[in-house]
Amino acid sequence: IGSSQIDAVIAKKLHNGSITILGSGIAKSAGITKGTITDNQLSGQSIKKAVISANRTSEEDIHNATVSLSG
Repeated sequence: IGSSQIDAVIAKKLHNGSITILGSGIAKSAGITKGTITDNQLSGQSIKKAVISANRTSEEDIHNATVSLSG
């Protein structure tokens, strides 16, 4: 999650411990300024758009999420 864009990646940990990327998505960031969330509603909508975009490129259901803020 950054001030200009939000990236979402859907990945799956395999039985052998490796990770495979299943999908990715990007959305324009809103409600975030200089790495700080300034509007929870706008930032939440931006995160949701990125996750929906990533989910479209994947055929997996999302069960867990990890969020990382840059800045």
